Amino acid sequence: MKIRAITIGQKIPYLIEDKELESVMEQSLSNFNAFNRDLTQQFNDIAIEVQTKRLCSQPILSYDQQLHARNLNETLIKIHEQLAILERIVSKYEFDYFTSCAVLADEQIQKYGIYEKLLLNEIPAFIKRKEKFFSSLHVASTENGINLSALRSGAKIIKFRNMVFTKNYC
Repeated sequence: MKIRAITIGQKIPYLIEDKELESVMEQSLSNFNAFNRDLTQQFNDIAIEVQTKRLCSQPILSYDQQLHARNLNETLIKIHEQLAILERIVSKYEFDYFTSCAVLADEQIQKYGIYEKLLLNEIPAFIKRKEKFFSSLHVASTENGINLSALRSGAKIIKFRNMVFTKNYC
């Protein structure tokens, strides 16, 4: 028997100062690493293999972040930089992957307006540049229906992944 993943949830304070982000995540992931090690050992002791350890957070742009008060290009650069910091810390504490969805279809599409489309266009770039990062895209909601920007972003990700898969495995 195998366990596909031990997944731990953590609120990540995206868009704060890098040193503060690093400090918060170092402290949390240090504790989670010890928990993961102990839990994995307990499963190994009873002949159950743990395949991966993952970290999952809230959407990248979710709560009281004043996106409209910021320069969008600077925000996207900051997110790329912070994902790189997170990837380094996640590796240090022996997590195999970390994930954060882009935006929530029900709550945030209306909130971000034109910014939402621009942010969704950037999700494939977030994923391309990071080995351990993955994301999910909410492409529809009962309130807002189908989100075409999210569908396009998802298609770009699938197209990129298929190109990489074909190149590396065929």
